[in-house]
Amino acid sequence: MRAREFMPEESLNEITTEELESINRGLKDIDEGNIHSHETARKIYEKYLSNVEST
Repeated sequence: MRAREFMPEESLNEITTEELESINRGLKDIDEGNIHSHETARKIYEKYLSNVEST
């Protein structure tokens, strides 16, 4: 698992398999260029929040 390259061994005992898999999916997205700028992510998040607040 690729996340192990970035995490101290003692940290691996503190996360679940599901969390580790999620980290690896994120790293794969980065490798494949499936990323957004901070500005774009912020706009998406703000739109999401405005929809949640209006419900």
